[in-house]
Amino acid sequence: SMFPLLKNGDIVYFQKIHFKNININDIIIFKQNNRYITHRVIYKTDIYLITKGDNNLKVDLKVYKKDIVGKLEKVERDNIEFHPELFYQ
Repeated sequence: SMFPLLKNGDIVYFQKIHFKNININDIIIFKQNNRYITHRVIYKTDIYLITKGDNNLKVDLKVYKKDIVGKLEKVERDNIEFHPELFYQ
């Protein structure tokens, strides 16, 4: 879970990003087990990322380049837009 940064009903906007441009603390959207997940990058190698929901106790499985959809750019909630980098848990 990315609560309180992301809540049910939020509209998320993302942008395509090259793997080499992804940084620790970026929030990315990736596909895993036929689900789209939006979590924060907490570790990066040349081959994969480790991500975790801000409110989760455990980290996710390895995220590989082919699974990455994009980087979270902005969130819309109740017709108000905000940028996620302004909030860090």
